[in-house]
Formats: sequence, structure tokens, C-alpha cells
Amino acid sequence: MRNSIVLLSFLIVGLFMASPAKAQNACPVGMPCFQGIYNVRANLVVEWNDTENRDHYNFRWSRPGKPPVQVEKNGGRGGSFTLRDFWPNTEYTFAVQGCRKPLIGRSTCTSWVTQTVTSCGSRRNPCR
Repeated sequence: MRNSIVLLSFLIVGLFMASPAKAQNACPVGMPCFQGIYNVRANLVVEWNDTENRDHYNFRWSRPGKPPVQVEKNGGRGGSFTLRDFWPNTEYTFAVQGCRKPLIGRSTCTSWVTQTVTSCGSRRNPCR
């Protein structure tokens, strides 16, 4: 009986150690992750969450024929960006990284997390 309990304990511990750590909001620990990309009238709204409280986020977006645009967004445990007047049926690439800014020196940031989507609908009749 005792050997069975010890073996079961090792199996349970092994299962937890073998699976990657995830936060409750399904983001990998230490990284932001996209939670939603959707239309609101003629705009695309991009939302992300994070497992940590960041000082700020760097956010990039691009579409074919346009160089990437980067903006700095407020920190916290996530954020959002609104792309105004999107082009319908166009592939957009969005990227976000969470950053900490020390009192002195440069920010340290996570790797970029990227999501590519194709917009749909039209400016007058966007997707739901």
C-alpha cells in the first residue's frame, strides 16, 4: 500500500513538471498573449493579457505594402490597441512585448508575441 502511494505521488509530480507552466488566463508564464482581435465598426481592436504587471508594452502592426508601425502602450497586466479604418480582406500582423523600465538604464522586454489575421467584411459592414 505504501509503495502504491509513493508511486502515485511521483506520477502526479511528474505530470505537473512535464507540462509547461500556464497562468489562469492561458498565457505562458512571463509572456503576454493575445486574447482577442475583433471588429468594432470600421476598427480592429486587439487585446492582450499578461501574467505579470508590466511598466509598458511595445505594440507593432503591419499589413502588406506598409512598413511596421510601433507604439508604446501603458503597462499593467494587459492592454489593447485600436487600428482605425482597417482594410477589409487584408492580412494584418500584430506583435506585442511586455517591458520593465528601471529607474536608470534601458527597458528589458520579453520576446515578441505575434499573431497574423485576415480582416473580413467591409468598413460599412464589418464582420461580427
